[in-house]
Amino acid sequence: MIKYIQLGLDYGTSSAKMVFRDYQAVGGERSYVIDDINGDYRVPTNVAFNKKTREFVFGGHEATGTDDWDVYYSIKMRLAEEIKQHDKKYYYGEIISFPDGVSARDIAIATVWYLAELAHLRIEKFYGASRNDIKLQITMGIPMSFFSDTVLREGFLEVIRSAYWLLKHQDGKIIRGGLLSIDRLQELSEQARNEVQKKRVPDTNSVRDWLRTEAESALTWAFTSPNIKQGLYAKADIGAGTTNASIFRITERHDATTGRWQKDGFAFFGATSDAVGMDCIDEIMQKHGLLDFRSNEDSMLISHPDLSVECGKYVNLMHEAVETAWGIAYSKQKDVNQWKTLNIFVFGGGSQVTQVRNKMTVHPYVNRNCLSAAEQVIKIIALDKPSDLLTASGASLVDKDLPFLLVAYGLSNNRLSISEVKNPSEIRTIPPPFQMERSFVPFDEM
Repeated sequence: MIKYIQLGLDYGTSSAKMVFRDYQAVGGERSYVIDDINGDYRVPTNVAFNKKTREFVFGGHEATGTDDWDVYYSIKMRLAEEIKQHDKKYYYGEIISFPDGVSARDIAIATVWYLAELAHLRIEKFYGASRNDIKLQITMGIPMSFFSDTVLREGFLEVIRSAYWLLKHQDGKIIRGGLLSIDRLQELSEQARNEVQKKRVPDTNSVRDWLRTEAESALTWAFTSPNIKQGLYAKADIGAGTTNASIFRITERHDATTGRWQKDGFAFFGATSDAVGMDCIDEIMQKHGLLDFRSNEDSMLISHPDLSVECGKYVNLMHEAVETAWGIAYSKQKDVNQWKTLNIFVFGGGSQVTQVRNKMTVHPYVNRNCLSAAEQVIKIIALDKPSDLLTASGASLVDKDLPFLLVAYGLSNNRLSISEVKNPSEIRTIPPPFQMERSFVPFDEM
């Protein structure tokens, strides 16, 4: 039996998270987190290069303490800089040069292909199906500011389409082990790019089958969750290398038939992506000789309060991303009363750090002294677990997992697609989930 599967790929600066959705599941749709036998759902996205064997290693490799290896981090941001021909800075950190003739684009294409191959194998195993029984559509998330930039959008579109072409037309064994020689990487990247350039994506709606913004994807569950009410919200997604922030509104209407209030509108008013994240905090901890700090930043800051001041400058920069998004919204209607009452969702690794969470409760209006003391503090809203979100391994999800998985979860549901609007009156009406038309394009034309 043919299975039509939508894969949501959250390709992050330090790790990728993947969720696949089965629209044909018995008893109703189901989405599954792709995890391993230990319940780990984060696949490292750093890429290593062995200078002796001239091979790239995908899937995570620290390779510390040896001169035989170079390790490249935050390929996603280095790709953005490359696409923009380095006229804007997206990557912060040590720049380790790629081997001659190799670009961030080549490495990103191979990385996404590797991730897609891992996902495909996991889905085959989950259903006990053959490769040809799975019809897979992949949608990858990028920051809203990238999607709004035509050049960046086209660059990332080329990456996901090229990776998909490789998934469809190359033997998965080539990449499955996570090893690829430099010559093979260059050859396959060029071949895939040449193939996808033969057929352009016709329009923006078709682009959204391949790419959607991380902001709208992260908030798919906020819109569909019965526990989130109408109102103005901010969102801060604090990952390893970036902080993505946005301002959005959810509206409701009263359904006379059921006698209930039902969400009917969703709009983004401002969004930004800044190159500051938990890597900045980790760098400080590493400088001070701390060990095992990754994913333990909160306890480290509590036990080493002297670091809070030094880390505070980066926490402030994370909050500045929210201030920028709020400022974009405010510029569309310069009435503080329109924008002052809001709550915030906090996602990503930063959501686990008390110092970061406390900062996110500060109102994002830069002239907040004009507000009352009560108005200067906003509330962090917690999301409950989607009822249709499970794990492929059968492991249980806990509340702390949700901030890391909601982008991939939203990308696996391609029916809710919202772009940034130009003024506050442009709130798009969204039909109830059971009435939404599903767009499924298995990309068989490739």
